Amino acid sequence: MAEIINLEDRERNEGSLPIFHQSMALPRDLIDLDNKLDFGNYRFINQWRLDIPSNLRKVVPPKQKAILSIAHKILTRGEYTLVSPFLENKLKSKFKSDKRFNSYAYDIVKESNESTFWFDGSGYEKKFFENVLPQLLGNSFKRFVVPQVSFHSLVYDYDVNSESRDSQERADFLITTNKAKIVVELDGEEHEKQKSKDYSRTKRLIEKDYKEIRIKNSDIENLNSKGIQELKNELKTLSFQDKSKSENDKYLNSFKITHQFQITLVELLFRGVLNFSDRTKFHFDSSLFKEYSPSEIDFIVQEALTDLKKLISNLCDLYDLKLEIYKLRIVSEENASIIITYNENIKSKKPLCVIQDISFPRIIAKELKEVENIKIESNIKSETLEYFLNYIFGYESFREGQLDSLKRILMNKDTITLLPTGAGKSLIFQLATFLLPGITVTVVPIKSLMQDQVENLERKGISRAINLSGDIESRREKDKIQKLIHGGQFLIIYVAPERFLINDFRNSLRELTKRYIISLIVIDEAHCVSEWGHDFRPAYLTVGKNSRIYCKNKDGFIPPLIALTGTASENVLIDIKEDLEVKEEDSIISPETFDRKELHFNLIVCV
Repeated sequence: MAEIINLEDRERNEGSLPIFHQSMALPRDLIDLDNKLDFGNYRFINQWRLDIPSNLRKVVPPKQKAILSIAHKILTRGEYTLVSPFLENKLKSKFKSDKRFNSYAYDIVKESNESTFWFDGSGYEKKFFENVLPQLLGNSFKRFVVPQVSFHSLVYDYDVNSESRDSQERADFLITTNKAKIVVELDGEEHEKQKSKDYSRTKRLIEKDYKEIRIKNSDIENLNSKGIQELKNELKTLSFQDKSKSENDKYLNSFKITHQFQITLVELLFRGVLNFSDRTKFHFDSSLFKEYSPSEIDFIVQEALTDLKKLISNLCDLYDLKLEIYKLRIVSEENASIIITYNENIKSKKPLCVIQDISFPRIIAKELKEVENIKIESNIKSETLEYFLNYIFGYESFREGQLDSLKRILMNKDTITLLPTGAGKSLIFQLATFLLPGITVTVVPIKSLMQDQVENLERKGISRAINLSGDIESRREKDKIQKLIHGGQFLIIYVAPERFLINDFRNSLRELTKRYIISLIVIDEAHCVSEWGHDFRPAYLTVGKNSRIYCKNKDGFIPPLIALTGTASENVLIDIKEDLEVKEEDSIISPETFDRKELHFNLIVCV
């Protein structure tokens, strides 16, 4: 499993809060290719930071906060994901595309070398950043460099005894390219007095495959000095392009901008920096996007805002919450409460929210917002669910049985769904996961089926699912995954029924529910409860009881259980209902017929 890390870094300036993301939107015809795309100079192209003014935060009502957390789940569901099909069609209508990927489309051209970043007081770090790095890394140098990164984020190894766990130390600069991960330390006179400490840090960096380069403060203005020449040699594989953006580049970049912009607005609303009452106006500064005309950039952000309002509005309809969403709008700088910008050097008296693309050698952990549980108590409109079906999975209508099952589990009712193979049973709980504020635990009988579902989700732009199979053997790997689960990295957790008999897993669920909500329990291929549970997998007979006990939330809420099967006789259904302790009489949903009209057979008579 790839290394996933909670990235920590110094705030851009005093009074700001850094938030790190690894999520980017691609056009639908590129999402299946995300593992085959050439990222050019970059190891990843989907990493970015957001620095928001923390002193403007206000208390947000719990129900509103929970709805915004669901919007955040939808937007951050994948490392490479999709904007809504409605927004994608708008962008397609505005910009021409030749359906080719180009990593240079995402470079910001002609960005100033100056920085407002909070460097240490000696001035050497600022000089090195502004004067030396642009000469080695080109115009987009800021994209490659993370100043003052937490040393803990570089060497953290998930070991409970790790000496880096509570470390407050930082590295001066982290430089990440497609071929290198380099830590640059600037040494002053104090370096001679702490050589043993520096040696220990160097050793741990080497263990994590970092190249450490130490440069004396007195050498930073000498490009021929040993340290700078060593750094230059490490970066020689970089290839720079200094050319204007094509229409296809503008098309690709418009997806990234809209996605980052929408996530930024949700972050600001979730923390009360913006709201729907007295702080509704913001300005979008486009000074760094020289490739777009003013009307084009205005089109991009206005359409992104309209699309986000529609997303939040549909969530409000689902949960019967009234918000004055229409008040949220883009205005001129002088009338704004806050400015959203990619330009850290913008001169303004207004508070700034700064978006910046970054590079980090490991995958940046995603966040699940900590919120109170909310319930759907009013009638659910079918058109609202069809909107989310289209938004997340790209389908325009439900198949028979899907809608009824989805409505039941969203109303916290246990459900047994009997649908033919290929009728889209998995989609029911997968969609429900993104309409509820918490995590889904899914019981699956075999490893290959778990892996198949995880891979199918990735093809839909959803990467926050994990397969907890018995293949995970090492203690370190188990600790790593457990830590990520407790941190809200995964939204769907696939397990075998035997997991609920293991104390480590039970304790892990208890730990998880201290912070987050488990919204849904799924028993996939539920006929195995009856057909296998009584013979050779007795864990199935207690999975209903155990899952309710250990997935119970801190407020006492027991998540609804949905059992899915395509193969069950009447007796098997009775067994499933009994063994899973499903009480409601109307809990079983099945189609009118099991005829498969799409299947055709040709009989060949052999003589």
